[in-house]
Amino acid sequence: MKHSLSKKLHGVTSACCIVLAVLLVLTVHSYASNKAEASRLLADLVSSKALEHISVKTADGTDLYRVENGKAVYSEEATTREAFFSLLGDSSIDRSLLADAAKEFASESYAKTRKKESTYFDEKDITLTIRADLQKAAYKTLCEANSSGGAMLIANYTTGEILAAATAPAIDPLNRPENSELPEKSYLQKAFYAYTPGSVMKTVSAACVLETNSQPARDFSYYCAGKDREISCMKAHGNVTLTRALQVSCNCGISKLLTSNVDAKDYADFLDTIGLTKPDPVIDFPDIASGNLSINESNYAWSVNGQEITVTPAAMLRWYSALANDGVSVDLHLKSDTKPGETRLVSEETA
Repeated sequence: MKHSLSKKLHGVTSACCIVLAVLLVLTVHSYASNKAEASRLLADLVSSKALEHISVKTADGTDLYRVENGKAVYSEEATTREAFFSLLGDSSIDRSLLADAAKEFASESYAKTRKKESTYFDEKDITLTIRADLQKAAYKTLCEANSSGGAMLIANYTTGEILAAATAPAIDPLNRPENSELPEKSYLQKAFYAYTPGSVMKTVSAACVLETNSQPARDFSYYCAGKDREISCMKAHGNVTLTRALQVSCNCGISKLLTSNVDAKDYADFLDTIGLTKPDPVIDFPDIASGNLSINESNYAWSVNGQEITVTPAAMLRWYSALANDGVSVDLHLKSDTKPGETRLVSEETA
């Protein structure tokens, strides 16, 4: 009988333990779920408030964005609003300075909120390196030059400061047209998207030969008849050296120089070395495209002339800024408080 009672007590005890364990698991799960939900709601609250605490102005003091009495306030001048739209953005654009600043603000504020710091809604004032007069002039030039638009970047190559980053066409955030009437690609910051670079790539190719095997480049002499196998020029250039091939943008000459002295893999490695494949040629702007620099034997002869590959205008600006700066790249940046670094891309002699 004692043995039977002991077995019953043991069974009851085991059942209670199981019930308690289940209750404990459910309690922990409920607490974790509620805590996660509370954290999510708090993060959403901070994010929704973020843009109310951000202001943006240009290097020359033009106010671009702030919030007053819960309402977004942009520049009083329509041309300024348009010129900065694709760069500054609004709450509907993920790839923009405002969206990025809001995310950064929300992240910092959320962290402070979790620590119960009372001053987590500090203001975030952004001063750009861009000058309003240059930005507007660049934007007007693009609009006048081509109805389908384009992009223009201006930088101080010794400091890395971007002085203008204009895209056209654009829209006025205070007079937004209906979706059906939006100009095509007016939401894109085209300077940070990838396109076929064309002949600006020729200096990259020349530098590759000079850096890897300079003598063939110095001794190079070639007769351009206007066509060489699958490569063609707009016209026959006659006898060309490397200098002359660059001056007249000779596709046949550049292709002959590269394919005779550098193999496709080494060329691709050089592009990687100089950072032309960097996804972030501008270090304080979000989500810049990296381009497509897939080089192989089949596309190599045209790639060295900037065809069948894509590069961002920002990456090209970084390259040409380095050439102007004796081969040293100073990090391109848009915000005045960014601390740029320096990277030597090629030798001073090559540059």
